[in-house]
Amino acid sequence: MKNKTVERLHSSKTRLLFYGDSFVQGLSDPEYLICNYLSDRLDNTVVADMSCQGYGLDQIYLTFVLTRKEAGSSPLLIGVLGNDDLDRSILTVRVGQKMRFQVKNHSLVPTGLPIDRNPEEFFKKNPPRIKSYFLRLILRGWLGTKETRKDIAKKKKVNNLILEKIKEQCDSANQPLLFVLFYPRTDLGRISWQEVFLKNKCSELGIPFIDTKPLLTQYAKENQIDLDGLYIMENGHHNNLGNKIISEGILRELKSMAAQNSSVANL
Repeated sequence: MKNKTVERLHSSKTRLLFYGDSFVQGLSDPEYLICNYLSDRLDNTVVADMSCQGYGLDQIYLTFVLTRKEAGSSPLLIGVLGNDDLDRSILTVRVGQKMRFQVKNHSLVPTGLPIDRNPEEFFKKNPPRIKSYFLRLILRGWLGTKETRKDIAKKKKVNNLILEKIKEQCDSANQPLLFVLFYPRTDLGRISWQEVFLKNKCSELGIPFIDTKPLLTQYAKENQIDLDGLYIMENGHHNNLGNKIISEGILRELKSMAAQNSSVANL
């Protein structure tokens, strides 16, 4: 956890926790990092960055479970990079060993534990299977083919329950919840099954969400700029302008929530 985030968690101000992966964490200049941008523009409120580079929705959920009480009755924000975050939920290896949830009797059961703190030792005991890895690349589309229906069904099953559990816990604690859907540049011009799944599930559960795709595409259209101009093309993340557009959209939604909900009126 970052030192700046630790300071914010111990602040006397209202705290909003923002979970996610590197699209929340950001790679822009500091003043345009989403959590910084929001904190600078919300009275008596700080937005704590609870994100971690490379996290999947399962790891985001674990962080959420361990820390959500720090927000009290303030809104919780969860940023989801559709394709990557849903895909990562079924992985057992991500740089190093990674736990994974299995669904049993409508419960999330962690597997792959304990985690070996030494990645080298883990890979000595569990060497990569090259053929299997090669096939995985093919199935993921690196050689032009699509995911199998079985893979998609597996991802939907675990992510579906994770989303339900997040909603259940927020409802039981009366904590407002807001999802922010992020997209890599390549996904602004197409609709993936992950995007459809996330939007349908949020609507089904009554989870409000901000769709950053129309925010970015509408801005680019109105200002006659290429969508590439909203990303750092070397690493695929939003640049200063991209983060600013998204942050302004989040600010509008938070202020709307505050106007409708007395428990968040102090934002």
